[in-house]
Amino acid sequence: MYESRLPQFFTDDSSESSMARALLEKYGIEVTEWRNDPLEPGMKPPIIHSGDGSFSGLDGIKSYIELKCDLDDPL
Repeated sequence: MYESRLPQFFTDDSSESSMARALLEKYGIEVTEWRNDPLEPGMKPPIIHSGDGSFSGLDGIKSYIELKCDLDDPL
């Protein structure tokens, strides 16, 4: 049986990661947060990996929120 899993949120101490975290909290999106884990070369937090795909950078996180919350207006 398939078990639903929370999206993985890779974050660091950058201001971009802080803004992404605040947006996820504002829109009530639950994630499993990973900090300071080694990432593949070329990957820079914030990043969300989910069943819907991978979303990188603050713009990517905003796109993920728009997708999950079915927002009419872009963030």
